[in-house]
Amino acid sequence: MRTREFPQTRLPRVRAAIAGVAVIAVVLLGVAPAAADTASSGVSSSAGSGVARAAAQTLVVPAADLRQFNAGNIVSDEVFFNPATMTEGDIASFLRSKVPSCRSGYVCLKDFRQSTANKAADAYCDGYAGAGNESAARIIYKVAVSCGINPQALLVILQKEQSLVTHVWPSDFRYTIAMGHHCPDTAACDPRYAGFQNQVYGAARQFQIYAEGRYFTYYAPGKTWNIRFNPNVACGSSPVRVANTATAALYYYTPYQPNAAALNAGYGEGDACSAHGNRNFYQYFVDWFGSTQTSNMTILKTASSADVFLVSGGNRWRINDVESYGELVAAYGPLRVVGDSAMNTFALKGTTNSVLRDPATGTIAIVQGGQMHRIPSCELVARWGSSCANPTNVTSTLFARLPMGADAGNYFRIRGTERWGRFESTTHATPLFDDEAAAAVNGTPRSAPYAPFISSARYASMTKSAPYYAPLTAVKSASTSKVYVTVDFDKLIWVRAWSEAVEYGIQPADLAVVPAKDLSRYSEIAQPLSPMLRCVGTTYFAGGATLYSVTDPAKAGLKITDAGAATCAELPRVTTSGPALAVKSSASSAVFVVEKGQKRQALSWGLLVSANGGAAPAIATVQAQTLAALPVGKAIADGQIARAQSSPDLLWIDGARALWIPSEGMAKDVGIGLGHQVLPDAAIAPFTRGVTLSPWLRCAGRTYFAASGTLYPVSAQAVAGVTPIDLGAAACARLKVSTAAPLPAVFIKASNAASVYKIENGTVRRVSTWAALLKVNAGVAPTILTVSPATLSSMPAGSPIS
Repeated sequence: MRTREFPQTRLPRVRAAIAGVAVIAVVLLGVAPAAADTASSGVSSSAGSGVARAAAQTLVVPAADLRQFNAGNIVSDEVFFNPATMTEGDIASFLRSKVPSCRSGYVCLKDFRQSTANKAADAYCDGYAGAGNESAARIIYKVAVSCGINPQALLVILQKEQSLVTHVWPSDFRYTIAMGHHCPDTAACDPRYAGFQNQVYGAARQFQIYAEGRYFTYYAPGKTWNIRFNPNVACGSSPVRVANTATAALYYYTPYQPNAAALNAGYGEGDACSAHGNRNFYQYFVDWFGSTQTSNMTILKTASSADVFLVSGGNRWRINDVESYGELVAAYGPLRVVGDSAMNTFALKGTTNSVLRDPATGTIAIVQGGQMHRIPSCELVARWGSSCANPTNVTSTLFARLPMGADAGNYFRIRGTERWGRFESTTHATPLFDDEAAAAVNGTPRSAPYAPFISSARYASMTKSAPYYAPLTAVKSASTSKVYVTVDFDKLIWVRAWSEAVEYGIQPADLAVVPAKDLSRYSEIAQPLSPMLRCVGTTYFAGGATLYSVTDPAKAGLKITDAGAATCAELPRVTTSGPALAVKSSASSAVFVVEKGQKRQALSWGLLVSANGGAAPAIATVQAQTLAALPVGKAIADGQIARAQSSPDLLWIDGARALWIPSEGMAKDVGIGLGHQVLPDAAIAPFTRGVTLSPWLRCAGRTYFAASGTLYPVSAQAVAGVTPIDLGAAACARLKVSTAAPLPAVFIKASNAASVYKIENGTVRRVSTWAALLKVNAGVAPTILTVSPATLSSMPAGSPIS
């Protein structure tokens, strides 16, 4: 918006309003009904009465949603004070579209011509060079350019005041008072301002006087005013917070707001208290030209120059780089070409990029990606190419047209690449390899900060430090074959095998090959990458791109890589409980406990829980190669059946020893079955060998004989000559124990024969007859246990009992 000095002689107030014309929206074979024109009747009052209501002759189908009418913001400054929205040709075409043919004997606006007078330039308009036989379109265009008013707004005012845009048989008086300028509600129009040119020029100039705000202050923007609904005081008023200069100017010109009845009526009457002027301004503007709040004439150039300008509020700024031009066009619409005279109505304020300021709030933001991004400090404003001392002050309407996104800070992206950077000053930057590096440097490892783009040309012009990489980035110099992983922001650690790096979430495809100078910030750690990582006093095991806390690193016995918090923050972390470091391969369900640098397979869930102090452990899943690289240690197998890969022998693990199971029959008699796991020889070798499983077993201090899968308690005399095998708690827990009274003697028979044997002094003696059996058992039939033939044959034979 351009403001100008008020002239030496204060102008009288113009008429408060000429009522908006109610367009008769009656469709009959596509033709609107005619209405009588009475030249002597004068014009309608600001409340909407009078014959002018019936003057419209062209059908208008309303599109504006009057529910969206905002009494405090009827039209934005950006729209109202933009003279570049239409060329003279555009205006002429528009007028022809509204009245394709005029009634015989009448001159419609599309055909109206007059010889115009010179107007001297002053603080409000740039004057008018009079000429003979000028068209209405040319007059409107020249006035818009001279006074800095949107020609669309002038067309709308011509319509709402005298229906001139759509009238098909207008009388001369409509041209005489075309804009209602200097036509008060309570008196006749001032003849000094009569005539079409005088009306259009005078009204446009008057709007600039209103905009100046020196003498017209009673609807000043930014304040709340009680605005009446009608000249009739009894119709009342309501408070309206006037948002901008253009809306204030409309109220100076027509000091009434529409009531609910007027809004509900569309282009119709409403009720006795309805005033239509400002309603009709809004409605015609939206129906004809679109939004009253946003202009698509923000990025302009002339045909005579390559310069492109950002236009706002009567000012213009030359856009100084291609990057900013692209962002502004994407945000505010396409580039428009206007005439030199239209461009010159905008005061040249200098150059700009896409950093803009809202003068109402003082907020400075950069336009990127169709959003505003606030720049929170003057230091940052300078880094983004603007200045708090000399910002690009656009209208609040233009500023608010875009949604507000994340704040812009020190981080930037280089357009056309995946590289990032951080401003250290306006001319010095630190390169950041990618968004992950930016996130890590910013302290948000899995969420990169918002970073607007800068051009590759600007980036190339800056001095630069050595780059940063995100911790746990695979890098190598272009001049060597050695692959490293970054630790924190200053160290490199050698990677022996990709499988080790994969545990940290690093894939071969992620390898960055860079010039040697780009690694100058980093120094090499002496040891190679380890699966154990210690950060700020907590040690983790890396598996499947996750860090698992390790409560007893010394027990695990693996080498540890020391790092800072930034490195450990790169991966999700799992807090474990208990002392065991439990791992498994993604290719197998077998679970291992890492101890003393070895992997110990846990043969059951219960053993795994026991190894972890009674708590279920978190299990790290690793690559098969990672697990294979760990040496095999003694299996965790107490009470389990297993065999070594190189041997067919089945072994029952009992504490530190492995009991050899001599036969399937023996296993069935004991009740342990033959289900087993095959283990590497190294997992079995540490167990003591040499004891063969027998049916004579001892659990918790009590001696049993095993038969048919059950342990039967026996008396001390029955054990004479036998050495039972003492089993540990885990082994005993697997066995079925009879609750019968201890047997005084043990009688057995094979499952495949009828012969009965008595066990004495470790030998089996066959009882030859039933009578002998009764005799040897004190005349009582004994309990006879059935065993497998293999178990029977495993015991030495004694002499028969007859």
